[in-house]
Amino acid sequence: MCKPASMVLTKDKVFWSMNTDSHEDIIAEYKLNADGKHGPNILRVEILPPDDDMTKPPSKWVFGYDQDALPKWADAEHDEKRTRVALRDWKRCKVLAYGMHEISGNRTVYAYGSATVYAYDSSTVRAYDSATVRANDSATVYAYGSATVYAKSSATVYAYGSATVRANDIVRRYDSAGNMTIDGWVRASERGE
Repeated sequence: MCKPASMVLTKDKVFWSMNTDSHEDIIAEYKLNADGKHGPNILRVEILPPDDDMTKPPSKWVFGYDQDALPKWADAEHDEKRTRVALRDWKRCKVLAYGMHEISGNRTVYAYGSATVYAYDSSTVRAYDSATVRANDSATVYAYGSATVYAKSSATVYAYGSATVRANDIVRRYDSAGNMTIDGWVRASERGE
């Protein structure tokens, strides 16, 4: 399973997507030729934050290859350096912390700390800590910890831990053991809110 931040390297370029952290989707989005006559043409790499905490400085994130066979041009030191350079842009565009943010379109972001995010259309938001997300249309939100989510229309919310959800559609809740319950058509007005 691909994890953030997933990127695809060619001999001269680094590719990542606003829409996904799937290597295969990144390859398709940029129409990259993954395999050639003499083996792989690309490198699937991941650079992961320690303890899954994206607020950690990029210098602390851990780099690694996410494939067994490497192209002849692969060089771990050089590949890590250029991945770390790309990570700065990836993080600036995809990790939202503190302040108010608005996202729309086919975009995936990660919200931390006291971030407030307004998500529209087919956006996907993963909210952690005390982040607040207001999701409309077909936005998908994954809420962890004490995140608060307000969902309308056909927004889908996956809530974990002590996350609070006010929704007008389907909500999937997970307890600490990972058990799921589904509250169909939960409306804030039906709960006296």
